[in-house]
Amino acid sequence: MSTYHYDQVYSYESIFKEVKELILPTLIERINPADIEASGLNQIQFSEYIYNLIMALGYNELDVNAAVNDLMPTRNPFIYPGPVETDVVNMAIHLCKVIEDYKHQVWAFQGFHKNTQNLMAHKQVIIEVKKQLLATQFGL
Repeated sequence: MSTYHYDQVYSYESIFKEVKELILPTLIERINPADIEASGLNQIQFSEYIYNLIMALGYNELDVNAAVNDLMPTRNPFIYPGPVETDVVNMAIHLCKVIEDYKHQVWAFQGFHKNTQNLMAHKQVIIEVKKQLLATQFGL
């Protein structure tokens, strides 16, 4: 089996961008317009916000508390205006909702993260992401 070191063979930044470009359109088509309106953001900003939550969950193996700890220092003041205790609870609720509403996108990002850590070939990483995202088209 060949090993791949993403700093030498394929830029992690490039594959990260490619994965984001695969996941974002699936978010945009599934976002509830009422959620966008309630956030005060536009559709693109809101999908980027959801993507940030997905990344935090994926990097932290779906550990909501760890994801909250990662996200709190850079939280969006429009969505989380304070106080901190309220923001923590609201963020945890949002993360749980993301797991429920965008599970395949979360699993796709989580798989991407694990597969790049395991030095899987770039092409295979993308195939695995696409497999997870394909499930969103069938409402699974």
